[in-house]
Amino acid sequence: MKTNTDDKDEVITANPSADGAESVEYMGGSKNDHSFWLTLAQSNYTTGKDYQQAALTNQWEKNADHFNSKHYRNSAYNSRMSKGRSNIFRPLSRAAERSSSAQAAAAFFSNMEIIDVEPENKNDPEQMFAAKVIKKMVEYYLGKKIKWYLTVMGAWQDTRVYGPCCSYTDWSYKTKEKEVEVPISNINGTESTDGRTKKNMQKIILKDDPYINLIPPENLILDPACDWRDPINTSPYVVYLAAMPLVDIQEKMDADEWFKYSEEQILSASKLTNDAVRQAREGNNRPDKHDSQERTEFKSIWVHYNFARINGEEFFYATLGTQFMLTDAAPLEDEYPIGVRPFTYGFSVIEAHKFSPSSPTEIIAGLQTGVNDLANLRIDNIKLALNKRYILRRGAPIDLEALMRSVPGGGVFTDDVEKDIKVLDTRDVTASSYREQERLETESNDITGSNMGSAVQNNRNLNQTVGGMEMLAEGQSALMDFDTRTFAESWVKPQLELLVQNIQMFVPDKAVQTLAMEGADKELEYFQRFDFTDEGGDKRKRQMSETIMSRVLKDKMTINVNVGLGATSPQRKVQTLLGAVGAITQLPSQGQNLDEDAIAKELFTASGYQDGNRFLKTEDENGPQKITEADIQAALEQGIQQGTDEVKMAQIDATLAIASGKADLAREIAFATLAAKEQMTMAELENKLQITIRKDQSHRDIEALRAKNNMRELNFKERTGKPGI
Repeated sequence: MKTNTDDKDEVITANPSADGAESVEYMGGSKNDHSFWLTLAQSNYTTGKDYQQAALTNQWEKNADHFNSKHYRNSAYNSRMSKGRSNIFRPLSRAAERSSSAQAAAAFFSNMEIIDVEPENKNDPEQMFAAKVIKKMVEYYLGKKIKWYLTVMGAWQDTRVYGPCCSYTDWSYKTKEKEVEVPISNINGTESTDGRTKKNMQKIILKDDPYINLIPPENLILDPACDWRDPINTSPYVVYLAAMPLVDIQEKMDADEWFKYSEEQILSASKLTNDAVRQAREGNNRPDKHDSQERTEFKSIWVHYNFARINGEEFFYATLGTQFMLTDAAPLEDEYPIGVRPFTYGFSVIEAHKFSPSSPTEIIAGLQTGVNDLANLRIDNIKLALNKRYILRRGAPIDLEALMRSVPGGGVFTDDVEKDIKVLDTRDVTASSYREQERLETESNDITGSNMGSAVQNNRNLNQTVGGMEMLAEGQSALMDFDTRTFAESWVKPQLELLVQNIQMFVPDKAVQTLAMEGADKELEYFQRFDFTDEGGDKRKRQMSETIMSRVLKDKMTINVNVGLGATSPQRKVQTLLGAVGAITQLPSQGQNLDEDAIAKELFTASGYQDGNRFLKTEDENGPQKITEADIQAALEQGIQQGTDEVKMAQIDATLAIASGKADLAREIAFATLAAKEQMTMAELENKLQITIRKDQSHRDIEALRAKNNMRELNFKERTGKPGI
């Protein structure tokens, strides 16, 4: 029992409930007290929804209208006064979003190796292998089970239109009992050979995979006072509004997952009216998708997933709207074993101290309105210049139908041409209107970082030279790099970390484990370091695999998203990579540590080929294994020990090294051969001849080295009278 004597409203006591189970009281209500939790759900929903409608809904609705290339519903263009005037909408907001989405797709999906998984101890080979296995599992689920591309681009679009993006992550496990025929067993336990069978019920796994659902921003209710850097975990409550068909709710009730209610009660709980943001997103000419079903069993019912933190303890319970409890309030770990709220909240624009930041669509809303006004005024002006307005004398006998129709070559009847009709001349629009629109579009591109053709066309002073074009691209790429990095850190990385936690908690099936283990071993060659050919080798390998899998499922991993500077520009990405590689090669101690295959793969993927592996030969395709320093040293030691007759072994290694382009190793082997012949150590020979080993792989230097070795062999014969090397 835990008590707090400072505040009686927060006293926590343990009292026996009616059914004998322990009932814990929180602020005057127990976890089995449905009235308390329903009141809490109603209060949290009302508080959060009222703030959302007062501070965010109108702007979200306006953003959705602009994204759909429509005037906001309260715009003057939708009033009666604008009837008959030009009301076109220049899709500046949509063009900016599409441009940014294209750059984001290039940043996140031009490379198959979008993430890296690192263990806490990088010096432990077992942990490194476990990290590679979990990475393969993540890649499997992202590629096979989760629509990762659509999920990421949908979340990115939410951040560009509304400001925040949010997602819900959980594990789906469904089974089904199926009747199957199995052979009848004999008394000794063996299967009968007469073909007799019996029927047994077998459980079949229908689904055992993680899933990620994007949540529309209006369907996630948070406390307005939460920390803008981590709204999900700092908000004392989170309410997730999920629309479910009536049949799915009844299925959960029949499976005893939720409390049972009648169909009338369930339908009465769904009283959520048509949401303005959802309607603006779908379009005013479309009916509400959650209220368009004629059949009752498919009608959408709003289920509230309520998360509340009381006295430092997290609780979860589900309700039908705010009227009926679907589950008892229980600790969060009982429903979500990972122990954290299953949401990820991110953004691409940083606005400090605002948990729901502005989107680029909102930021350029004023510029969008200005572009629309200029375009429509100009069109009205052109129409008036081509089709004049007239002042007509009241009561004059004028053929109004012919005058209004304004048919080319037509005539108009009137009694007094001079007095009955007066033409109002309208001057044609000037070039200043076009220049002003260009300035507005340029400012919009500067704010959003969109690389659109109008930006190049409008910057006439810069687009005439290559340097000017590079300056334009540099500024736009820097801004987009900033936005994509913000999005990666606020949503992509936390989302993948949450996915890894789910994988570790719910343990993928054996097929996925085996697939991930084989893929990791193919890259790291972990098991090839051990000898399993002796008796009991298979058992040891199984034990090692089980140990690795236990590390996979319990070790804490760090997720890194491979999105850096220049990620939105493939050409710039290639240049940056080549520059870094060139700088590293200038450092003798680091240049030899570069992974050439990884660099080549990255260059291919940055060039637009998603999987660069198909351009690289495998070890089997490359032919014989390349000579290593260890192989050379072993050959030299053997040659020295066995005498001058066996020194030719080193000469064979030198020939192979030359054939493989290893001129520096060949030079070292040749001099080592001389050292063995003269009973000298390599160090003594190097000091005597002052050898400097330089790396040279060109054909010209290889041929020169061969000629030089031949000359030394002739000199050696003349000086010693012994056979050649």
